Parts: sequence; C-alpha cells; structure tokens
Amino acid sequence: MHYHTALAFGSESCCSGVQIITISFNDMELEESGNCLADSVSVYDGADTTSRLLGKFCGDETPGDLTSSGHYIYVVFRSNRKRNRGGFSLSWSAADAHGTDHAEAGNNIPTDWD
Repeated sequence: MHYHTALAFGSESCCSGVQIITISFNDMELEESGNCLADSVSVYDGADTTSRLLGKFCGDETPGDLTSSGHYIYVVFRSNRKRNRGGFSLSWSAADAHGTDHAEAGNNIPTDWD
C-alpha cells in the first residue's frame, strides 16, 4: 500500500500528567529528495509547527528516537504529487511525573492509504 500524493497530515500527542514523549520510528519509506522537499515527516517539540523542529526526514533511513522537552509533540507528514512509496510507522512512549511509562504503537501514518 502507498500513501496518497499531495497529502498533508498532522498529529498532536499529549496525555494528562505526561512530562515527556519519545517517538520511535519503526520503518520509513518516503520519496528521497534534497532537503526533503518532496515527501517528508517533520517532528516538532510542542503543540504545533511554531514549536522547535526536532527533525525533518525522508527517504528510507529510519530516524533515531526523538524526545520532547514537555508534554506535547507534533508530527506532520507532507507529500507532493510526484511519487508515493510505502509510508512510515512509529511508536511513542510517554513518562509521567512518577516515571511511569505509557506506550502506544502506531500503524502506517496516515491510515487512508490507496
């Protein structure tokens, strides 16, 4: 299955009482381009795209873990109209003030593939 072309997708993760969130990419198969100008996944340290950019990724290399400085992390997926590939999947975990971990596995994002 492949993702749609010309797609923009954003997702905010937050949980009550959470201090930090860590995102782990399970796999990545996006169109490769210079500066990731074609298809990309961008991760922000906060509730929206005005927050500090933790990283912008494309191609087939799975990024390392990314951890927020607070209780929000924002993921944006963008695709142009040229080529589409398999997409990406991620998992996230969150730690609360007591150090208790909470985890959620992510499927391919977005979920509305061809």
